[in-house]
Amino acid sequence: MLDERFYRNNYFCFLVVSDCLVTGQNPASTTGVAEGIVKLLTPLAV
Repeated sequence: MLDERFYRNNYFCFLVVSDCLVTGQNPASTTGVAEGIVKLLTPLAV
């Protein structure tokens, strides 16, 4: 179960980084997106 969460979190992080590279967003926007994802994943980590 822990491995699945670890993979899922890394996959979301990969999507955020890829989206940043593709769209050319600045780091502040990427951080905001990452924080939003963390909030979405928080219930899964509990």
